[in-house]
Amino acid sequence: PLKYLRYAIGEIILVVIGILIALQINNWNEQRKNQDDVNLSLFQILNDLKQEELLLQEHNLLSKKTIDYLGNISKGNYNAVRLDSLLIYLDKYFYFLKNNNAYSGLKETGKFSNINNPILKAEITSYYEEGYETLIADTQYGEAYTNTQVVPYVIANLEPDTNFLTRDELVLNKLKTTNLKYIINYQIGLKKFVVVHLESAIQNNNKLITQIQTELKKLK
Repeated sequence: PLKYLRYAIGEIILVVIGILIALQINNWNEQRKNQDDVNLSLFQILNDLKQEELLLQEHNLLSKKTIDYLGNISKGNYNAVRLDSLLIYLDKYFYFLKNNNAYSGLKETGKFSNINNPILKAEITSYYEEGYETLIADTQYGEAYTNTQVVPYVIANLEPDTNFLTRDELVLNKLKTTNLKYIINYQIGLKKFVVVHLESAIQNNNKLITQIQTELKKLK
């Protein structure tokens, strides 16, 4: 009986050890799967950021070009620009579109918590939550001002044609007799405000790209 009991206990121990090993392997596989998912998501966020950088740079360039054009008119440098194109520049406002599919996917699936680097998690959250909020606010304000102030003025005073062009002499006359110059100056101020936020967003974008690239190298 004692010999049989020892044998039975040994069998039980072997079974328990086998179960523990299987659980450990399963746990390791699950962790590895979660890490692979996180790596893929980080790689997708990285691609989103690189595409967004190009768009932000383009918006920044267009905003500065608009500031330069309107600035010449405000200063009276009429020979430096085409006055008949005023409507094209006056009606422009920064319009931001979200590019956060990978980040949203991580949050919706609850896998964002699987990112082990707390600093990286904080930077990603700040970029997409706080950074986006600023750019969206710029878009909403610019759109509201353009639609409520600029467009009505243009339709009532500058006689736009089908190509959204006007006449040089009409622009010169309205600059002297109406509040056109004040509208131009206000648009310049709005554009400068947007440029500050765009350049900050570009800087944060580049910083986050570098951080994610570093993290992906560590996880290889």
